[in-house]
Amino acid sequence: MSGDAESAEHKDRGAGKKSTGALWKLMREKALETGVQGVPNIGRARDGVRRVFWILVVFTGTVLMTWQVTVSFMKYYTYPVKTQILYKNAGQVEFPAVTICNLNPLRVSQLCDDGVMSGFKKKHSRNGNNKKPSRFNYWNRDDRNMDGKEAKQFSMIQTFLTLSAQLTLKKRRQIGHDLDTMLMSCTWNGLSCSPRNFTWFNNHRYGNCFTFNLNKTNETLVLNKPGSLYGLSLELYVEQDEYSSVLSDAAGVRVIVHNQTEMAFPEDAGFSVNPGHKTSVALSKVDVVRAAPPNGDCVEVDGPQNEQVNAFLGEVPTIGYSAAACRKTCYQIHLMKNCGCFDARYPYGPNITAYENVTDISLMLPCKNATMPGGMKASCEETTFRRYVQGKLGCTDTCPVECLSNALKLEIYFKELDYQVIVTSPSYEIEDLLADLGGQAGLWLGVSVIAIFELIELVYDVISVAALRRIRHLSCRFASNEHAQS
Repeated sequence: MSGDAESAEHKDRGAGKKSTGALWKLMREKALETGVQGVPNIGRARDGVRRVFWILVVFTGTVLMTWQVTVSFMKYYTYPVKTQILYKNAGQVEFPAVTICNLNPLRVSQLCDDGVMSGFKKKHSRNGNNKKPSRFNYWNRDDRNMDGKEAKQFSMIQTFLTLSAQLTLKKRRQIGHDLDTMLMSCTWNGLSCSPRNFTWFNNHRYGNCFTFNLNKTNETLVLNKPGSLYGLSLELYVEQDEYSSVLSDAAGVRVIVHNQTEMAFPEDAGFSVNPGHKTSVALSKVDVVRAAPPNGDCVEVDGPQNEQVNAFLGEVPTIGYSAAACRKTCYQIHLMKNCGCFDARYPYGPNITAYENVTDISLMLPCKNATMPGGMKASCEETTFRRYVQGKLGCTDTCPVECLSNALKLEIYFKELDYQVIVTSPSYEIEDLLADLGGQAGLWLGVSVIAIFELIELVYDVISVAALRRIRHLSCRFASNEHAQS
């Protein structure tokens, strides 16, 4: 019995040695046949020194190839970009939207008639003395060197914003400047225009604003000729006798040139035009195309998404996404959620208190100190306009006082129809990565796609031989156990 068991065990060991020998033979044959440079030389080496030499060569090549391949992958996953500046010749160009706002947000006569001015005066008769209200005492520190006049004006503006936020849009429009009075003359491309060609919205800082060529019907105005004769020409009357000295320290209009689908923010962008002058603005169109994620950080926002990140749709329903509108919307949402109040400068919901009306300083400070969020993503495609502003003295000393103090002329046109396109695109794409991988593998080891499949075949054969060896080993042991039991 014991002799039979020993015989079976001896056969098992013999089979194992035979399988191991077959495995090494297979690997040696494949090494001699492989397309990986250097590996066949290991198998053909006639002595140990040559074999060690070629092993070191192959090992060094493998290390260097691995290093370069790693560098290539790291470069790919940093998502690098390149910027191209292109110049395109165009026979025609879309005219931008032009928004104008009187620098004075309200007409004094309308405020008096409405009764709101009484509350405005009452509040500032209290704040106008040398003693500041208690909720602003945290500003009265030695390390703050603030000018009293500016602080008072700032406080007055904040009071106006808070009172204005309590009015309906209809009432806000009523107390502001009316375009029927402001617009003395309007032409575009030689054609007459009127207040009906402008879209109204209310801005917290400048009151009534009016936009020419806003995209309301997906139709925009197109120019096919450059020059001041073919642009927008406006003659405006600013009504300086209706100005409030505490809310406006200059007379004129605020002008913003922007894309037809973007909300205008005159408090952030634009330029001012003063009465008594003619101002010419030559435009140059610039299209910006940004790389989409993961190479870029832009965003494409559709209609439903725009409703969530653009609170200004309630004021101008046809506007699209912009980073500025998103930033102000997120700021307002932050105040409402975390402070229980709102900033009177931006759209808000009902039953929420403006932070200027909060009396408890512990509740007011988080609202007062809240900052605009950063990291708002720009649109992947955007059109901007470079401005070349030239002001000319339109009135002389012989002109009537009304011309000097109230009238101004504004011309906006394209200086040329050619435009610039700035394109940001991936500079290292998947085809570049594959080319680098192939180049590094070929340089250091002479590896090709064929050699990779040869390696896959070798792995398959090794696994097959090892599995067959294991099966035979288990079969011999099973047979030995059965024989021992019998």
